[in-house]
Amino acid sequence: MRFLAALLLSVALHVVPCLAQTWELVKPDGLGFQVEFPGKPELKEESGDDGGKIRTYVIRSSSAAYDVTIWDLADGAVGPDDVERVLDNMRDRSVQGVSGTLRTETKIEIGGHPARDVIADTMGMVWRGLTVIANKRIYQIVAIIAKGTETSATTEKYLTSFKLLDAAKP
Repeated sequence: MRFLAALLLSVALHVVPCLAQTWELVKPDGLGFQVEFPGKPELKEESGDDGGKIRTYVIRSSSAAYDVTIWDLADGAVGPDDVERVLDNMRDRSVQGVSGTLRTETKIEIGGHPARDVIADTMGMVWRGLTVIANKRIYQIVAIIAKGTETSATTEKYLTSFKLLDAAKP
């Protein structure tokens, strides 16, 4: 979650050229998802505390940031009875990580898997994130955007473009 807080701070503190007008499909081999970004994202990789990989695809501008983070889970790390607790934890840690205040949370499904759609107010902006646990991974799809744009056409296109793919294997 520290990475998430650092990402938000970098958005707030750095002015980067505006997002491109062209949408780019990201569908990495073997990671089991696809998503469309409003521009070309950068890939960042690191190791988690448990030794698993964390991959983040991110694009940011002076007024918004979009990222997809994928955490690999160890075998048995999240059993069927743990999913709701882990999603609650992800919600709480994400909102806390951006010094936010939870506005709304909706329980949803993505690709038949339990997920959450969370909106939080933070540092004069809005953090909107989808989190889903599937195929030994946690996927978090985030848009950090100006207030009033949390349901804009761009935000909705980005979030609804996220799809889990059948071949999702760690």
